[in-house]
Amino acid sequence: MRQQELIEAFLNGATDGTVKSLSVDGDQLVHYNTAIAERYGDKVILNYTRYSLATGRIQKMITDTVVADMLVYVFGVPSDTRGTLVDFLHPSDANVEVAPDDYLMRIEHNTFGEGYVLSIDDGKMRCRFGKQEKVLIYDLAVGSGLVRIVEDKR
Repeated sequence: MRQQELIEAFLNGATDGTVKSLSVDGDQLVHYNTAIAERYGDKVILNYTRYSLATGRIQKMITDTVVADMLVYVFGVPSDTRGTLVDFLHPSDANVEVAPDDYLMRIEHNTFGEGYVLSIDDGKMRCRFGKQEKVLIYDLAVGSGLVRIVEDKR
């Protein structure tokens, strides 16, 4: 079996298999030790973070095989990530309600999109964007325009 055949098997529902540095582990396609693709309902989440030429080749095989509107891209996934790629989805891609029960502010971040400030302590604000949590320096993020306050509930 070649890597392309393993990718096709993964896309057709295979839950295990290995060819060289590429393997299927449940709902994930893993290159070396990093999740590269994950089945997500009727779509495929593609980790399009650049790691190496070899990984880029695998990513290209996936984009050549999957119909474009069936792919959801995520970026900035650390190497050796084996957890779900859903955690790296932009909230608008996740199709889930992201508002927490209690928050201080609703914000818009230039990169992460809409999010919520959960707390502000010692000049740092703990924010949630979809399922990701980030800590930002309050004065710097707001003052530089990186974050826009949409709603302030304080």
